[in-house]
Amino acid sequence: QVCGEIYYRAYRRSSSGEGGVGGLEISNEPDRSRQTTSEIYVHQAEQSDEVPARWTRGYLLTAMQRISPSLTDSVRGSEVTVNFREVEADTPPSGCISCGTDWSSRGDGIKSPIRTMGTGYYRFSQILVEQLYRYLAPAEKDGTVPSCIAFSDSRRDASRFSAEMERNHYRDTLRALSEEVIGSFSEVLHLKEKYIDAFHVGDEAAKKSASELLPKEEYKAIFIDAEFERLPVEELRSRHLQPSVSFSQLSAAVEVYLLDSYVPFDGLGIETQRKVIPKLKSFYKPSGSRDERDDERLRRAENLLRRNIREVITDSLGRDFESLGFGWLTVDRSAPLPSGVPAEQRDDFYTFIDMVLRFLSFYYRTRHKDEVGLDSFVFPNYFYQVIADNAVAARVVGAEVLEDNSRIFEKVRDYLQHYSVADEYLRILIDGLYIHLPGSHFWECDNCRSIHMFQADGQCRTIKHRQRCSGELKENPIDLLSERSNYYKEFREEGRYKYPIRTAEIIGHTPAEEQRNRQLAFQGKFLDQDISGPVANALKLDLLSVTTTMEAGVDIGGLKSVFLAGMPPRRFNYQQRVGRAGRRRDRLSVALTFCKGQKHDEYYFDRPELMLAEKTASPKLDSENIEILVRVVTKWFMNWHVNEVYSQDDFQYDGGGENSGKLGSIEVFQGKVETWLDAMSSAEVELREISQKLSGTQDEALVSHMIGLCIARLEQAGRDSEIWCQKYGSGYSLSEVLVKEGYFPLYGMPERDVSLLTEDPNTGSNERDWPITEGLVSRSEDIAIAEFAPGQEYLIDKRRYKSSAIGWLEKNGRDISAVPPPQHMQRVLYICGRCSNVSDHAEETCRSCGSDQIALFSAKRPKYYVPESAVGYRGYVDSEPQSIITTPAPEVRGNGEAQHIFGAGAVSSLVGNVLRINANSGLGYQVAAIPESSAAESVSGVTHLASSTEPPTREISAYALYSEQYTSLLQITLSSAPEYIKSGEYDATSLGILNAAHGSLAELIKMGIVLIEDIEPNEMTASVQREENWGIYIADTLDNGSGYSTKYSRPENFSELLGYIETNIFEGYLTHHDHDVSCVSSCYRCLRNYENRLLHESLDWRLAIDLLEIYKGNHVERIEFGRHWRSVVERSSQIIGNLNRVPVVLDWKESGPVLRFESQGSAWAVLLTHPLMPMGQELIETLLQIKDTSGVDMCSSINPYLLLRDPVGEATRCSNARV
Repeated sequence: QVCGEIYYRAYRRSSSGEGGVGGLEISNEPDRSRQTTSEIYVHQAEQSDEVPARWTRGYLLTAMQRISPSLTDSVRGSEVTVNFREVEADTPPSGCISCGTDWSSRGDGIKSPIRTMGTGYYRFSQILVEQLYRYLAPAEKDGTVPSCIAFSDSRRDASRFSAEMERNHYRDTLRALSEEVIGSFSEVLHLKEKYIDAFHVGDEAAKKSASELLPKEEYKAIFIDAEFERLPVEELRSRHLQPSVSFSQLSAAVEVYLLDSYVPFDGLGIETQRKVIPKLKSFYKPSGSRDERDDERLRRAENLLRRNIREVITDSLGRDFESLGFGWLTVDRSAPLPSGVPAEQRDDFYTFIDMVLRFLSFYYRTRHKDEVGLDSFVFPNYFYQVIADNAVAARVVGAEVLEDNSRIFEKVRDYLQHYSVADEYLRILIDGLYIHLPGSHFWECDNCRSIHMFQADGQCRTIKHRQRCSGELKENPIDLLSERSNYYKEFREEGRYKYPIRTAEIIGHTPAEEQRNRQLAFQGKFLDQDISGPVANALKLDLLSVTTTMEAGVDIGGLKSVFLAGMPPRRFNYQQRVGRAGRRRDRLSVALTFCKGQKHDEYYFDRPELMLAEKTASPKLDSENIEILVRVVTKWFMNWHVNEVYSQDDFQYDGGGENSGKLGSIEVFQGKVETWLDAMSSAEVELREISQKLSGTQDEALVSHMIGLCIARLEQAGRDSEIWCQKYGSGYSLSEVLVKEGYFPLYGMPERDVSLLTEDPNTGSNERDWPITEGLVSRSEDIAIAEFAPGQEYLIDKRRYKSSAIGWLEKNGRDISAVPPPQHMQRVLYICGRCSNVSDHAEETCRSCGSDQIALFSAKRPKYYVPESAVGYRGYVDSEPQSIITTPAPEVRGNGEAQHIFGAGAVSSLVGNVLRINANSGLGYQVAAIPESSAAESVSGVTHLASSTEPPTREISAYALYSEQYTSLLQITLSSAPEYIKSGEYDATSLGILNAAHGSLAELIKMGIVLIEDIEPNEMTASVQREENWGIYIADTLDNGSGYSTKYSRPENFSELLGYIETNIFEGYLTHHDHDVSCVSSCYRCLRNYENRLLHESLDWRLAIDLLEIYKGNHVERIEFGRHWRSVVERSSQIIGNLNRVPVVLDWKESGPVLRFESQGSAWAVLLTHPLMPMGQELIETLLQIKDTSGVDMCSSINPYLLLRDPVGEATRCSNARV
């Protein structure tokens, strides 16, 4: 982390040798079967480099995943020369090969400057796509760059991929073009020098030769200089041979190239590009087709370009403009010196000014006029100290000025304002900047390796943690720097900047017409007849970023390359995606999958055969599902007899859609319940006939049972109608209510989508139409409460929309406006701040954990979200992961009577709403001020929200967001918990583990159902909730339920499920050596899957198995480590030994496994405690007993569940809690 050098980490495979003739077999994952786990650090080297001490020279054979000490002809071609070193786990080398930094004797416990970091996924994706283009371009007959489709698994990822791909390539293009322009100015400078010298000595031939090669603008600048012939040669050189390029010159030259090469400007959404680019094509030509609005767009585009170039030049990241040898920032040196600066100090003055500009252009408060600047009118102390200790600064401003920070600030400000490069707060004004061309030498720090294009005071410019690097600057010829390999040099030399990567997204919320336009633009075709020739070339798309919407059924012409941004969820996704390429008899097509650093991707990367040939469950219709049959029969009956029960006027209703038919309002139904029941009782023959047809059975008992259920459901609907009136309103559509409440079948997709307004529905493209169909993005309400939550940013077509309000809209008169939330879209909820238990009434303490941290929330179920006006994408999206509480609604939990008891558990079937709640991690939301600009400016009455500054209490509420889904559930409660679980000795950490254990058990039970039924994991959801007792809930994902949860609430099916888990999953798979040793918590071969990826860190199959035994009535007094914990205990022993760098003895005692070792002169004994046992008084007594009987100095306990997830934190707690 000192010099930015890159190291790679690998692990030794169990079959690996010791680095001799066979070399080292390496892997990306540690080998859990080894007794000790070591790490191998790899550093790329040149063959001519000296091998550092304690490192070994070798060759990384990328295709064979091996490091070999020597090469043979049979393996040549994929080797990389490296230095490698094997060390103990979690102990990286203490020194850096590159900069020589050695932290072995550092006093704060940090022993290595080498740390892990996530390299940008999208950055690497850009490089891979560029290489695809590079190698496929020669196959194109016309020499054009081939097109590519990039697949992502979510709308958010596809939008980000499109924006990042275009932006990163564009910024690299700017950097390459800037280097080209600066290089061309160097050539022009040389020609101007030849011309002036030839003129001075009267060499007409040389003068003519130079003038013919000079660009016209430069020749003209010299020719029109009235004083040219009478000025001395030194004055001419000073006036015309300034070795610098003005920012205006640079940006103008780059802009011309961008327009000629059809490279889009960064920050312009696709719609804006479509409007601006045709006008930009005639930017430097008179045009009668441009109006004032067009000119304003062009001015904004030009300003955006100038800002882009400024960011490239003043980039404060590691590989900045100066580091690459392009030059450095300066002022217009042809202008007169400021008053008070003598001519003999000219060189010192410019050195001092350039040093200050270098800092200001990097510093986040001053690098642009839009930043806050140095509003206290002093330099930061650490930089002031740099100036105060600077000999050059002392010569320029005087030693007495350097003694006062404010005085030196004023002096510097006067100097910079003289050249118009900074304002009063020392914020950089880019129009006044110049880029000084590289000289004949550069200077390199011998410590941190930073590059200096001018020597300044001879000290290193690197400032880390407000401390200046102490290294010395070594002078080198500039040719040495230009010969060094770096990404930007290769980018320019390979000509990757000569072609654009223009991207667009096609995802679920892209309007249908726009999808068609983008598909055509991808093929270079346009419906608009005015778009042709150069304009068409400028608007052609090179890459489409898509989701599953493009897996099949869309013709986009010939395609040679497909890029998969991450491993697809399943085999059929992969095959559909890669099959998009090579459909036009192409000899060559490429499908490249670039995995992310996620366990899902790593799992399938190691097992590619599963992604290529994994069996997919066949779709099926369960005709034996009683729940679905009863709904269908009920709807058939009411549709068949509705005209007998209703008059024409009874069909009217107010509220709800028409997708579910027309059965009048709830209020009408209330007056007709008895009529309906009489009609159903009289229609037994018809009901029996239709029931037999639908079920395919002649079983009279089953048919009678179905008819009885139909009558019972209709009676229940009559009783529930009063609640429905309060929830939906008495005039609401009965048929839609019957669908939402699970009495009717659901045909098609559920109507639970909500919308983010991206335009004003009254003045935008929607033009007051109701319902709103234009200028919005629709998402399932379950997803929207996280992605559209207030404060979250959503990326659409390279534009960022920051959500700021929620609302419920209607059309009142001419305009669309907000109305108060309907009754059924708001709830009063009480949520425990410790365990997230949800209730609909206030209690003194939480039933689950006993905490008094209970907060009141006014929960809203938004229909619309309103963002602030869109802004351009600048390389980031302000979007934080949201913590969503999933729970059966309070009125649902506990309503179902236990269908049977097993051990300490009880099983029941429920039907009702599942809530998903976003309480903003317990803070909630509060009413906020109306933002300066809104995407829906004319819509009044929406509720503007922001994150609360103070958490809510039992009396003072905050807002929360929630969604509802009506479905069937399987409820399993721990009705008779052991005393050690019910005891008050559970602290927040132990409670979190118990919660994780229940979550793991829920996933295990869900896994069993999925395997028995041969269905996809996403067809069921698992959650945990706590009332008086702990409870596990398995819910059908399908709205209104699919019957699986109900089925396994029956004693015979539940007993079958438990037997399958014990025999087929636990004994038949989980405890097998190949899984038991390698999986110390959970993996994709057991509890993990794509759908529960947010829970991966907490899932643990061993906890799930032990908790299931508790539910069965076992482990009543205490719980101990079973045989399935042995590999975890051994791994814990390894971790403790590695952290303390000592050998550890593992001793299994009656109280549990004990680790014994010597550390810092003391003998230690550490007891591993079962994660489900509380840290109470009994544990302390056990530790004292171990200490007395073992004769050790220190005794403590450690939790292996926490140790595996946070080794340093749990080890620190262990040390601090010793007895």
